[in-house]
Amino acid sequence: MAKLFLWNVLFALLICFYVVQGNGVKYAQHEFSTKLKSPTSPALLTSLWPYPFSVQFTTSTNSTQFFFSNWKNFNFKILGDSIVPPIEQPILQFTVQRYPSILFWDTQVMSAANCPSPQIICLQPIVQIVFDTKYIVNNESYRLSIDAKSGMVTVDSVSSVRGVMRALETLSQLIQISLFQSTPFYTLQIQDSVIIADTPRYSWRGLLIDTSRHFLPLSTIQTIIDGMSMIKLNVLHWHAVDAQSFPLVIDEFPLLSEKGAYDPEYAVYKPEQVKFIKDYAKQRGITVIMEIDVPGHSYSFGKGYPEIVANCPSYAANINNIPLNPASEQTFQVLEGIIKQLSQLFGEDNDSRYMHFGADELVTSCWKEDTRITSFMQQKGFQNTDQLLHYFEQRLQVIYSKYNRNMICWEELLLKHDPSLMQLPKDVVVQVWTQPSNLIPVTQQGYQTVLSGGWYLDKQMPLGVQLYLFDDTWKVFYGNEPLNAGNFTDAMAKLILGGEAAMWSETVSNENIIQKIFPRIMAVAERLWSPKEIVLNDATKDWITNRLENVRCNSLVKRGVKAGPVTPGYCAFTYKN
Repeated sequence: MAKLFLWNVLFALLICFYVVQGNGVKYAQHEFSTKLKSPTSPALLTSLWPYPFSVQFTTSTNSTQFFFSNWKNFNFKILGDSIVPPIEQPILQFTVQRYPSILFWDTQVMSAANCPSPQIICLQPIVQIVFDTKYIVNNESYRLSIDAKSGMVTVDSVSSVRGVMRALETLSQLIQISLFQSTPFYTLQIQDSVIIADTPRYSWRGLLIDTSRHFLPLSTIQTIIDGMSMIKLNVLHWHAVDAQSFPLVIDEFPLLSEKGAYDPEYAVYKPEQVKFIKDYAKQRGITVIMEIDVPGHSYSFGKGYPEIVANCPSYAANINNIPLNPASEQTFQVLEGIIKQLSQLFGEDNDSRYMHFGADELVTSCWKEDTRITSFMQQKGFQNTDQLLHYFEQRLQVIYSKYNRNMICWEELLLKHDPSLMQLPKDVVVQVWTQPSNLIPVTQQGYQTVLSGGWYLDKQMPLGVQLYLFDDTWKVFYGNEPLNAGNFTDAMAKLILGGEAAMWSETVSNENIIQKIFPRIMAVAERLWSPKEIVLNDATKDWITNRLENVRCNSLVKRGVKAGPVTPGYCAFTYKN
């Protein structure tokens, strides 16, 4: 399979790019044009992002044009869906109801019951979806076949609804509007029958958003989720609270948001709104993971409940220094109130078992200035703050285990503090952020991990590489290969679940966040989905850049995600919308 994939890519790189024009059919290069030279053909190879695992064309002597000429009668035929669990059935129905308007977005395009010419292939107005015999929750593999002889489009080898979503997203990237005898028709950007067999390289491909430094309206979070789904990302890491503000409304402890939010009326997320975002994301194949960053970064907790944060005057100039107070029993009562409410909102399905509890950048010296805390340490016989941190984490573990959650934490909890004390449960997922090489000590200790180091979207110099243009940082993101971080045994490499780009919001708000995220995050999406062998270099840079710009324009911008460009060109949807 790998050899076949590499052969396909090398074969494509040998052929000069061209616009197909034959039998009266004019193929535009979608709705985007650029001055870049593209070394690839057929057009399929510049219309997909992330690039699939395998693309196999049949051999033919004559160029073939594929039309969805009767698109107004389009429908799905689903086979084997009895394996889909009842909890997933509504999502399957939502998916097949949602995608026709995505595949065929312009109602002015010609739809004809009869094929307009015998010299072209008119596809049947049906996509047949065939489930495997065993359902595998959230498995994203699929096979998409487009056959010239039968005129059939088939999605098979899917074992979950998410696999169906990923296949239909790929199909949507293949469809364009072309002119036949001056009449617009829906066509496919292929000239031969094709089989796309696809599966993600990593199962965890995410984005962190930060709603503490700047509040984000629900509509903006929805747009972010929409964009993520178009490029096959599947985890939204919601860093909900931090030192700057506490926008979550917690029913049992209302002062957290009443005193801790920027605006207790407009800049808060009510429980039903959190659930709405969770459900909205799940309908698009994305898992939402909430982060409550503790015990550090907790200044905003104390606005409503002063007893539960540490008092350290010499550190107070920077509110990020203020941690929770482990000596107060109320601290753990508040934490249980938060965890209980979020657990009830997110439920018991497989998607929702993770909860992120931060533990980064903890200023333990602050604890030493608070006499309430130092007295508590003496009572417990603690000799140092690592013992106090261990006590806090043990209490936290009891709470989140009670509600059937699994913990995610930042790397410091494992790597910075006394390892003989921490003894984190082996089901904890450790998120690496300072540098990719820290994947090594994390996996050496047997922990699953997610990489964010090198994928901070707010950084001008990711991985220390200085670029003239901020937007060109996508090239650094693209080159950030997790397995290049060091020498991994096979067992260690299997512990890398994937990665997340992080959009910290110190200088990002509702006005600019979309273009700060998109399209640069597309580089992370492809790095985590596509084969490791696809690399950005002198031979591939125009091919990769063209694909990025095509999908930016023809998927993201067309469907309402205002992703900025990374190269000069013209995106018609910028103006059509």
